[in-house]
Amino acid sequence: MFDPDLRIQEVIRQLFHRFRELGSARQVLLAMSSEGIHFPRPSDGIRLTSFEWQPIRYRNVISVLKNMFYAGSTPMVRPGGKQKSETAARMSPTRTASPLKIGML
Repeated sequence: MFDPDLRIQEVIRQLFHRFRELGSARQVLLAMSSEGIHFPRPSDGIRLTSFEWQPIRYRNVISVLKNMFYAGSTPMVRPGGKQKSETAARMSPTRTASPLKIGML
């Protein structure tokens, strides 16, 4: 799902593209700042229907990169009803049986 404001979509895409290219949030900030790229900031409080465009800040970069919604990670339900993100599921090591358990079979 994308934000209906194309300008917001573009700045988010650009932020992720720069992160893949540069490898660090600080480098993303420096590159985007040097180009004069601005970031949206809600100007109407809770409704989030109006935005002011301000120079990008480090916390903008970090909050987008850590946000599972933007990263494309969605929660999934594990057996037992506990939620785990898809990203965490992909990153968790696969379980292998220990030699003791194999010998017991």
